[in-house]
Amino acid sequence: AVLVIRFWDQFNPILQLVFIASIPLTFYAGGCLVRTRLQLTQAGTVLTGIGAILVAVDFAAIYQLAALGKVNGPVYWLIVTIFCTTLYAFTARRTKGEFFDYLTLLAGGSVLFTFTRLLRLPVDWSVASVTAAGTLMTIAASRFAKAKDDVKSLLRAARYLSQILIPLSVMYVILLPIKPPTGHMLAFLFATIGYAILA
Repeated sequence: AVLVIRFWDQFNPILQLVFIASIPLTFYAGGCLVRTRLQLTQAGTVLTGIGAILVAVDFAAIYQLAALGKVNGPVYWLIVTIFCTTLYAFTARRTKGEFFDYLTLLAGGSVLFTFTRLLRLPVDWSVASVTAAGTLMTIAASRFAKAKDDVKSLLRAARYLSQILIPLSVMYVILLPIKPPTGHMLAFLFATIGYAILA
C-alpha cells in the first residue's frame, strides 16, 4: 500500500482503481472465509467489519485521488451513501453482530444528511436531518418491537443509537447562529417526537 501511494501517478487509472478496491475486498472476503471455513466467528466478523468501513474510505480515496472535482460532490456522496447502506444492510443480515446493525443505521442516517447537502439547504437543516434520523429510528424500534428475531438486533440498535443522535444533534444545532432558525425548530420538533415515543 505504501509503494502504491508513493508511486501513485505511475499507474494507469484502471490499475489505481484495482489497488483501491483490493484492500476492502481482501478484508471482506478474508473475514467471510475465516468465519465460515475456520469457524472463527469473532475474528471473521472483525475482518469483515474492517472491510465494510474501508469501502466508504475507498470511495473517499477515489474522489480525492482520481481528481473527481468536476463531478457533483453531493450527488457522488448520495450515491455512495445509498450503496454503503445497501452493502451494510446486506452484511448485517448475513453476519449477525451489533456492529453491522449500528453501521447500517449510521449509513441510513447519512443518506438523509447527504440529501440535505444535495438540495443545498442551510447547515442547520442538515443537523436537523440527523435528529430526524434518530426520531425515525425511535419510531421503527417502537413500532416493530414485536418483530421476528432476525430484526430484533437491528431494532435494539436503532433504539440505543437514537438516544445518542438526538441529543448530540440538538446540542450542536444550538451553536449554529443561523437566521431564521427554521432548522433549529425542526431539530427540536423531531427531538420532542423522538423523546415522546421513548417515554
